[in-house]
Amino acid sequence: MEKLAIFGGPKVRDDPPPYREAMGPEERAAVLGVLEHYERIGADPPYEGRFQREFEQQFAREMGGGYARAVSSGSVACHVAVRALRLPRGGEVIMSPVTDSGSVFAVIEAGLGPVVVDSDPLSYNTSWREISHGLSDRTVAIFGVHCAGEPLDMTPIMTGAGSRGIPVIEDCSQAPWARVCAASCTCGSSICQGQLVGTFGDVAAFSTMYRKSLHSGGSGGVVYSRTEATAHAVLEEADRGRPKWSSDYRGGDPGHASVSALNHNTDEFSCAIASASLARLEQTVRQRRSFLEELSAAMEPLRSHATPMAYSRGQSPFFMPIVLSPKAAARKLEIATALQAEGIHLLPTYPCIVADWQVTRDLGICVVKADNAREMKMRSFNLFLNERYGRREAEEVARALDKVLGH
Repeated sequence: MEKLAIFGGPKVRDDPPPYREAMGPEERAAVLGVLEHYERIGADPPYEGRFQREFEQQFAREMGGGYARAVSSGSVACHVAVRALRLPRGGEVIMSPVTDSGSVFAVIEAGLGPVVVDSDPLSYNTSWREISHGLSDRTVAIFGVHCAGEPLDMTPIMTGAGSRGIPVIEDCSQAPWARVCAASCTCGSSICQGQLVGTFGDVAAFSTMYRKSLHSGGSGGVVYSRTEATAHAVLEEADRGRPKWSSDYRGGDPGHASVSALNHNTDEFSCAIASASLARLEQTVRQRRSFLEELSAAMEPLRSHATPMAYSRGQSPFFMPIVLSPKAAARKLEIATALQAEGIHLLPTYPCIVADWQVTRDLGICVVKADNAREMKMRSFNLFLNERYGRREAEEVARALDKVLGH
C-alpha cells in the first residue's frame, strides 16, 4: 500500500484546494459604487438607503414576490422572524435537531420553549414524521432548518401544520435558492425548477455571512415574508418597534413605536455586496451541484465503505456529509485525520447537534429524541466545498478515501 501522508508518505494534494473568492470583482465594484454614489450626492452612507432598498427589492423579486428585509446577521433574522409571528409567550416551538444556536436562542428570547425533534436516518434534516412526535396542545410554531443546503420535504410539513393551524418558520441560511423537487420532476442535472425554500412557510430567515452561498461580507441576514401583515411586523421587529409602514409614522420621534424591539439594521455596503452575490447565486448553485455530481461519480467504487449523503436535484450545496459504513465509522476520527493529512479540507465531526450541547441541558431545553441525528454525526464527516471545486477536487477526495480506507 502507498504510505499515508500522516505517516510521512506523499500527500494526495500538496497545494491547498481553491478558496472561494467570494469577494470577486463584482463585490469590490459594489463597495466602490457605494462610496462613489454618496460622495456624488454629498452625503454619508446611511441605513435604509438606496442600496439596501435595491437589494431587498431584488431579493423579493427573485423569490417570486413578497417582502424582504435585510438585517445585521442570520441570528438576528431568526430572532426577527420568530418575533414577527407574535406567538403567545410560553408556547412551544418544534425545532430541527441540527442548527446554529442563533435559531434556538431566538425562540428562547421570544419567551417560547424549544422542543427539539430528531432527524431522518442518515440525514441532518428532520421530517413531518419526526416533527409529529413533538407536537402537543402547547405547540405554537414549527421552525424547520434546511441543513447543508438540502431542502426539507416541505409538502407534508405544510399539510400537517396547516391542518392544525400551526405557523411554519423556515431557516434557509444554508440553502438559498434550494428548491423542493417534486417526484415527477424531469430537470435532470440542470437546476431544479421546483418551489424555492422560504416560500412555503409564514416567514423565512436567511443568513448572508461571509461563508454562505449568498453573502453580504462579514455578517448579515434577510427576513422574507409573503404577506403584507407579516412584513409590517418584520419591519417593527427589525427597527425598534417603529411602524414605518404607517401613513402617520413620525420618523423623528423615538417614542412612536408599536412594540418593544431593538435596532437590528444593516448598512449600505453589506447590501451592495449582497446584491452582487445575489446576481450570481444561481451560477454558484449550478457550479456547486456540478461538483457534487463529479464527486458522486468519483466515489462510486467506494460506495460499500463511504458515500456522499443522499441529496436531491434541488439542493443548494453548502457542505457535503460523507457517510461511512458502520465498520469504517468505528474509526471515523482516525480516517478524517488521515484525510486531512492528505490535503483534503473537511470537518471531522459536526458540533451542531442541539441535543449534545451543554447549554441545552443547562437551559432545560426539551429534546424529544436524537438517535438519528447522533448516528449521522457518528458516521459522517463534512466535506467543505465551494463553487470553484471541480473534477480535480472530486477525484482527489475519492483517491484520498481509497488510500486511507485501504489501510
